[in-house]
Amino acid sequence: MPDEEWIITLEDGRKVKFVYEELPEDGAFITAQIAGNEVVYSVLLTKARNPLSREDVESHFKGELSKKYRHSTPILTLVTTDSYLSHQPVASLI
Repeated sequence: MPDEEWIITLEDGRKVKFVYEELPEDGAFITAQIAGNEVVYSVLLTKARNPLSREDVESHFKGELSKKYRHSTPILTLVTTDSYLSHQPVASLI
């Protein structure tokens, strides 16, 4: 399961770190974090169609990264693509 991290610079100069981790059964865990900000956007994909390209990962966060925030507030956003989590114990996801 390859893991990958990379940093891009947005048009407005903000730097964003992306993380992509493949999970069993075609799952993936992806994150995006703007430099200097405590907010980490996280998505758990249960049917990711691995491997994902960097463009695939970045496209999941386009909407959030286009917003500008006045201050940083730590949050966790968990989005799933189907009901996989409701049928699996948390320990089986790790």
